[in-house]
Amino acid sequence: MRLPALCVLLLIAFACHAQRTAVVEAEYTYYAPTNVTIEQAKQTALQRAMTEAIAARFGTLVQQVSTTKVTNTDGSSSVDYSALGSSDVRGEWIRTIGEPLFDIDYQDHQLIIKVKVKGEAREITYLKPQFATRLLRNGTQDHHESEEFRDGDYLFMSVISPIEGYIAIFCKDDSIRCLLPAIDTTDGVERIEANKRHLFFTGYGNRLQIGYNGTDEVNSVYVLFSPNPIIRPLSAQIDEGGLPVFSNDEFNQWLSEMRNHDRDLQIEVKYFYIRDL
Repeated sequence: MRLPALCVLLLIAFACHAQRTAVVEAEYTYYAPTNVTIEQAKQTALQRAMTEAIAARFGTLVQQVSTTKVTNTDGSSSVDYSALGSSDVRGEWIRTIGEPLFDIDYQDHQLIIKVKVKGEAREITYLKPQFATRLLRNGTQDHHESEEFRDGDYLFMSVISPIEGYIAIFCKDDSIRCLLPAIDTTDGVERIEANKRHLFFTGYGNRLQIGYNGTDEVNSVYVLFSPNPIIRPLSAQIDEGGLPVFSNDEFNQWLSEMRNHDRDLQIEVKYFYIRDL
């Protein structure tokens, strides 16, 4: 059967854009500095294990010789991941399978975190436009950026993108809360303009004030960006502040579906730590 020329071109374009997915896993050992908490060390170890798993399956992008250090010992090569960020690997994490396994140990008073993680990852075959986010403490300028907050602090956020698109923001502690799009938006989406610095949570009615519950904790903010509309998931629960609430399973399932259906979706996870005064 002879296909029309247009169909042939479409098939070629689809084949070039196709992206492989694979189940990946890795173990990573993190030797934490003395000024890092256990929770901070666990998050760092987990992120590096994910990066290592993706790099082992899909490879890395080395754009500057000075950015990555490769050593060879007894014929075995290794990469210095202190210089290797998530933007340097040819893939992205789709979902975690099961729970990461952590082993916490001390040697000569140094905290050592070992983690094993398994998940599904997807190959990146083209460069996505980068967007930048900052968590801001008690101010709206870039120099207010911080990852540590105290009781009573206000948290603001800035977002900038080289292209126009849509964002969604979720905060994760013991559950998941949708911060944006706001629940009172009629179309359920939050738009941002290209090359414009957007500030969020600065209004009187939607400010985010940090509360301390007596123990130090680590929270995370998920920032989703896409040139395609991101419609917030449907929630049956609303908290006392009027924010939609989701369980971890509900959020992870929705996030996995979004990643599978929108190949242009980008996700940045920002961690912040709440400590006593």
